[in-house]
Amino acid sequence: MKPVRLDLCLKGDRDYLSGADLYAALVARLDDYLAGLRISHFRLAFHGFARKQVEMCFAKGRLQSEPQNLVGKFALTSEADEFQGWLTETDVPIGCRYPYLEENIHGLCVINGRSVRIESRSGFSSIEEVVSMTKLLHNRLFPSSDKRWVFSRIDLNRLLRPADAGNLEVKLEQALATRITRSRILSGGSVIGSMFFSVA
Repeated sequence: MKPVRLDLCLKGDRDYLSGADLYAALVARLDDYLAGLRISHFRLAFHGFARKQVEMCFAKGRLQSEPQNLVGKFALTSEADEFQGWLTETDVPIGCRYPYLEENIHGLCVINGRSVRIESRSGFSSIEEVVSMTKLLHNRLFPSSDKRWVFSRIDLNRLLRPADAGNLEVKLEQALATRITRSRILSGGSVIGSMFFSVA
């Protein structure tokens, strides 16, 4: 397919596009092309920060000629096919910004050891909740003034759903030298995938 620009705004005080927003925009665009297909596995991995607008491109099978301005790769499996794609940064500036009150999510979270759960709906999307919850857990477990934990990859057995919001739990599974981590994502007590964070 031809590249499609996602046209996103900056979130809160960030100077780069939010991984949660990139996930949401990507999934919405994929639904335009793959409507009706049941996705059994989805992976999105970020390779850098995007400070300008981003385009997506995907195709059945493997994509060739990886671009130099790559900021993310994704892959998914549907009932009949496998798709791969990438996110690339364009030279189009980001001309908008919107407020993001992440503390409204944190105020609904309960941390117990190496896990965090949200007790009720926050009014934010499922991906916003799970990213924010994971960030909160990391900042509690690995407090530091010079580290910034960022969302770097997500692997899902199915795509996140609106009904997951308010029913999520994140459990830290592995930390490699406190620089790269893997956490399990649960919805309603059932595992739906993994979230990876890394130190920027």
